[in-house]
Amino acid sequence: TEKTKAGLVCCWKQDEGLLYCGGDSKYIRAFDARAEMLAATVHVPLEEGREARSATSLCTHPSSPKLLFAGFSDGAVRLFDIRTSSSYGNVSTNGTRGSERPRNKLASYIVNVSCHAASSFSTRELVVAACIDGTVMFWDVRHSRGAVRTVRVQNSPMRAFAAHSCAPLLASGSDNQFVKFMT
Repeated sequence: TEKTKAGLVCCWKQDEGLLYCGGDSKYIRAFDARAEMLAATVHVPLEEGREARSATSLCTHPSSPKLLFAGFSDGAVRLFDIRTSSSYGNVSTNGTRGSERPRNKLASYIVNVSCHAASSFSTRELVVAACIDGTVMFWDVRHSRGAVRTVRVQNSPMRAFAAHSCAPLLASGSDNQFVKFMT
């Protein structure tokens, strides 16, 4: 799998006036746009082997914008609660608690992570994460038993991925400029 730098990744929450920023840094920061100041700093845990890990995608929980999901360059998906007083706000890793070994971790670089509230299409609150190798995993936010579904959506490297916020619709893009829609 490929190792690439994330650069800067952001997630904007209009209703709360919060801008989350991460990327090739050991921190994810939340900025309060209304107060024009830093609201929180979350320390990003190191990868195995003590290398710095890059946050490659950020999103918040639909009904609780202080819960931040982050996808990383090593395939991990982590949940942070920015309300915690500790600089280590990590509360979950791919369906585990605390220091447990991650289950159902994706193989490499996370292209996109998104969180979806329960709707008429699904009774579950889902986190959807897409990996550069073409794998997409779905986790139920309310349970820590691991992925509820894993799908291989393409064989070539995935460069872009999006999940519709209300409808059961996914889209992926590859190196060869091929776009695929899935329902």
